[in-house]
Amino acid sequence: MQPGPHKKSKIIIDILRRNNIAAIINICSGGLVKIEGLESPHIHFVSTIPYDWVFPKVYAVIHHGGSGTTHMALKSGCASLIIPHIADQFFWNNTLYKMGVGPLGTQIGRFTTKNIEAKVVDLLKTISYKNTALKISVLMNSEDFDESLYQSLIESPNNNNDSPLLYCKPGD
Repeated sequence: MQPGPHKKSKIIIDILRRNNIAAIINICSGGLVKIEGLESPHIHFVSTIPYDWVFPKVYAVIHHGGSGTTHMALKSGCASLIIPHIADQFFWNNTLYKMGVGPLGTQIGRFTTKNIEAKVVDLLKTISYKNTALKISVLMNSEDFDESLYQSLIESPNNNNDSPLLYCKPGD
């Protein structure tokens, strides 16, 4: 059974404080909450923040492992720790671990201080995670698929000519 937002938030804040880790905690989805009385000059709570702006500025990201967040973390060169909740998030957790951009995360149902703290410390102390993420970021940022991807989809032998892709070009 997964812990509630208050308990998860307290676990995270305690880990951050104990290990002197600065953090931005996004509380917009309701999975985490700001706990009054546990404020710190090194821990900031936000209810909205553009990932494409903040991720390039941070060392690592601890997240749920959704495809969009995972993509943005990799593209920004962030080491990652995934706490998967459902479906594809377990896939991304295993994939990023095998790629070497972070430790293997613990599913949300097993979210305890004991199961998370060592992984958070490992994420921040194992420099190879960040270095690997930066190498992947360089590759991702050098990709230019706009026109070539569009053309390959249109020219695909599986395209039945009823595809909405025929009516949408890059930049439209």
